[in-house]
Amino acid sequence: DSNGNIILGGYAALSLASLASLELQDAEYKGSLLVHYCPDHLGGKVEGMEQHLWQHRQDHSRDIAGGSFPIPLHHYVNYDEYDWETDSFKTITNEFIPPDLWQGLTEACGASPGSQWSKMSPK
Repeated sequence: DSNGNIILGGYAALSLASLASLELQDAEYKGSLLVHYCPDHLGGKVEGMEQHLWQHRQDHSRDIAGGSFPIPLHHYVNYDEYDWETDSFKTITNEFIPPDLWQGLTEACGASPGSQWSKMSPK
């Protein structure tokens, strides 16, 4: 963007975030790296994700916060693979954020392993 930040979104974010962070570290990049793992959901805004996580915290207060990402599956169309028999493109389903990455993110935000959602701060 105009501030020198790099913004990745969707499947590209998940595929490239690890590689990009290493490359940027090697290049001694001093800007921010913003990764939006769910750009197609909750209005595509961070505020939508915050509201969803807050509601999830209230609805599932006894669940483990680092257990699994509260939006379990992402579906997208692979326009490179057309199935002539069904007259449609292939749909691919995968997790937004793999469990090990989600656990690491929750711990980086201050949650100790095994913390329940009820113990999580609103931010």
